[in-house]
Amino acid sequence: MKRLAGKTAIITGGARGMGEATARLFVEHGAQVVIGDVLEAEGNALADELGQHATFVRLDVSSEADWANAVAAAEKLGTLNVLVNNAAIMRMSAITDTTVDDFMQIVQVNQLGTFLGIRSVIAPMKAAGGGSI
Repeated sequence: MKRLAGKTAIITGGARGMGEATARLFVEHGAQVVIGDVLEAEGNALADELGQHATFVRLDVSSEADWANAVAAAEKLGTLNVLVNNAAIMRMSAITDTTVDDFMQIVQVNQLGTFLGIRSVIAPMKAAGGGSI
């Protein structure tokens, strides 16, 4: 039996890189996955490639409305069991060259996005008797 059979996961930053690799691995192990990302073309292509076990949703992790849509998409696939909070951005510049807008974008994605993700999945995971973040 596949170790993630019957599990449903939301994977943020799922369109490429580590998120894509995680989505592929989860599907290989039997999970249903919601690929969440702002990279729509890449995310849709990956979901199409993975077939019936994957769906793509546009997910700006700093948006509460996008999180509500991602959770709803996961619940259409099954009981929400797993959140992989993978989305993040990095800016490689000296602090003297970093604008406040650049810094706030990092905070919005890396900190607020993680917080909103956890907050969004707690209720459905509690209702399911538990889950993994």
